[in-house]
Amino acid sequence: MKKPCLERSWTLLLALAFAAGCGGDDAQEPDADADADAEADVAPDEGTDADAEAETGADADADAEPDGDADGGDGGAWGFDIRIPREDVLDCDGFGEPVSYGDADWLCSFTREDVETVVYLQATPVSCTSSGMSVLPAYDVRGFVSRGGTVVPVEHAVYDWGGNHNNDSFEFDLDELHYRGYHSSFGWGWRCCHSIDCLILTTRAGDPVEDGCTCDRTIPVVCVRVATDGTWPPLVDTFSVCPGDGTCGGG
Repeated sequence: MKKPCLERSWTLLLALAFAAGCGGDDAQEPDADADADAEADVAPDEGTDADAEAETGADADADAEPDGDADGGDGGAWGFDIRIPREDVLDCDGFGEPVSYGDADWLCSFTREDVETVVYLQATPVSCTSSGMSVLPAYDVRGFVSRGGTVVPVEHAVYDWGGNHNNDSFEFDLDELHYRGYHSSFGWGWRCCHSIDCLILTTRAGDPVEDGCTCDRTIPVVCVRVATDGTWPPLVDTFSVCPGDGTCGGG
């Protein structure tokens, strides 16, 4: 008669044990919501990181070297650092008052044997003398040439004002040759009417190589003066025979 009661007791005990086991498993599983809250507490604030990166960028900009050339223009593919010409006031020998002269800086180009050469001359007035009819400056000159974007300094660079008529010229030595830029045409009163427009080549010892400054102008040169703001006109050949040139047919 007591057997059914025992069966019910065992059934009840098994049910309680099963319930206790399931409850223990639930207690050991991580609380997903709690973990999410914990991750939120320790996760980096993307907005804060972005601000920090922005501050780092600002510091980098502050430390960076200033961009641009404070001296003048950029010679572009030639590789020159073009300075801004200045004006100097000189006390001239034999003249009663100071005279102002600007730097005579020139860019010139020519092609010989299929090689294009660009010349950059920086001529700084350092003294002047009275010639009776005018006051003539003398210059301290630095010169550079660019070929294929490679810049090299020249030796013995000279810029000559060219007397009362301002028939100016330049000279320099490069490799085995001596270069002289001059004029191929002179007009009334033996005055040039263009910037330097041709080239005369000799050896460094003075032996003739080629006179490109005849009426045929066999080594043409284009020269432009660097303006006071550091800019310059295009290097375009606009040469024509000077009016009054009886030698080269200027009429």
